[in-house]
Amino acid sequence: MAALANTRALENLLIIGRVQAKHNEIGVNTRRARTAMDSLPPTMENGKFKEVLSDASIYVKCATAAYGATMIDSADLLQVFGKKVVVYPLVEGASETARRRKISRYIGVHENDIVDLVSPGGSMDVIGYFLTVDHRKKKVNKSKGVVILAIRGTFTISGLKVDAEAYGKTYLDGKAHSGMADVADQLWDHVKSKVVKALLDNPGYDLVITGHSLGAGTAALISLKVNYESLLARESSTLKEVAVSCFAFAPPPVYFQSEKNEKMQDAMDKIFAFIHENDVVPFMSWDSFRRLFHTIEEVDKFTKLQLLSRPLMAAGLKGIPEEVDKAVMDDHSDSITAKDGAEKMAIPAPCVFWMREVDKDLAGRPVYNVMFCRPESVAGGAMATNDLNCLLDPKMISDHMNPQYERAVFSVREQMLKKKPGFVFPESRNHV
Repeated sequence: MAALANTRALENLLIIGRVQAKHNEIGVNTRRARTAMDSLPPTMENGKFKEVLSDASIYVKCATAAYGATMIDSADLLQVFGKKVVVYPLVEGASETARRRKISRYIGVHENDIVDLVSPGGSMDVIGYFLTVDHRKKKVNKSKGVVILAIRGTFTISGLKVDAEAYGKTYLDGKAHSGMADVADQLWDHVKSKVVKALLDNPGYDLVITGHSLGAGTAALISLKVNYESLLARESSTLKEVAVSCFAFAPPPVYFQSEKNEKMQDAMDKIFAFIHENDVVPFMSWDSFRRLFHTIEEVDKFTKLQLLSRPLMAAGLKGIPEEVDKAVMDDHSDSITAKDGAEKMAIPAPCVFWMREVDKDLAGRPVYNVMFCRPESVAGGAMATNDLNCLLDPKMISDHMNPQYERAVFSVREQMLKKKPGFVFPESRNHV
């Protein structure tokens, strides 16, 4: 924290932001290109990507609806891709019946199929969520229908407190984000009997857990826990064949295991994680914060004696020296001593679908594509998303908002409906 205490901190942060922005312009050296895979990940072969995006277009709307009526209206005002729904102005204090009606219309299920709906703010003990049955067939796992648990992201002061509790705690033979691990356990204990009943009432249906931001991190940890510990089979032997998957939008890094065992890897393979543009949240962990502070200190070493040049560099009126550029782009993994509780958390998924705007269509709407990015680095291996510092970008918060995720997911799906792949690889040198 000393890096932020001196009077040069703001200028150093602005210099870091300038260097990051320069390297993140469309080209082969963008953040996502440096972490991207050069070929389809094994979990996306045989047309699986198209199936995932088809289902994601449903679940991203569920993640929005978990926030309540206001977020639904925000998504409509952004004019997301896909079918436009009728907007019925409501306030968050509206009756449960009114909120149920609005959510059912937005996500395309019958009101009576919403099994459980809590206040968008949740409570001090249980985060906001809703539970619904969706009878439409799904592409992933060829499900005849699914039970959906949609978890709300950061919405209240208590949610911010959970976000801040980012130190690692022992969880599932590894370490997890402490605050979200506690929330995941509390929510599952609260909702498991309702989930089990919904699945028993709908034989052959699968379970999907989804959410955005805090909700995405919580959803990922619940998914890992349910799969890793075979929790549904423990509740009823008739549920042992239920496929449990997770669609996580803007998930923070929430899990670390030094050596993945086969069962954990299999549980991670059921998680589909999405990053939008320059969203900051998927790169926020105590490890990344420590590396950012180290970067600030490194930049300060080169600039603290440049009393006149430093403000000009920060303001973009003077070029940034090569040594400063290098200091910013170094991930500093080797410079930071490992610390218990500040493990190098990662998004627990086999790959991350990183969506970025690369064009405009004839109607002026943004066109997105996807790169498959590595979520976790290994010793001596290629760079991954958990190697990257937080990006200091003016859009790092706006790019995090769930309506933006809807727009990007629907754009990629639309490319695929037009017989385009919807994804690219770094070596293509096109739109990366």
